[in-house]
Amino acid sequence: MDGRDWQNPYLMVQANGIDVRPISAFTEAPTMSPADAVAYLEKLPSIAWPYGLVVAVGENGVRAPDDDARIKRNREELVRLLEEAGVRVELWPSA
Repeated sequence: MDGRDWQNPYLMVQANGIDVRPISAFTEAPTMSPADAVAYLEKLPSIAWPYGLVVAVGENGVRAPDDDARIKRNREELVRLLEEAGVRVELWPSA
C-alpha cells in the first residue's frame, strides 16, 4: 500500500510535538503533545478508522542536529500512549 492510499490516521513525530493527519497523509492538523494527540484520536468518529484501531507513525526526516533526542522522546511517549489506549502502531520510515 502506498502512503497516499492510507485511510486511517497518520501521525508525524516532530521535535516540538505530533502532527495528526486524521483522514490521509495529506490532511493538515495542528501540532500537539503526544498525550493531546491520543486524546484527539479518541474523539474521531468510527469512519476515520476503516482499517480498525491502527495508526501509521513516521518521523520528520528534515531536522536540526539537536532534534534527534526530542523526536525519539516524543515517538516513544506517543507509541506507549497509543498502545495503552489499544491502538496498534505501524512505524513508517521517515521521508
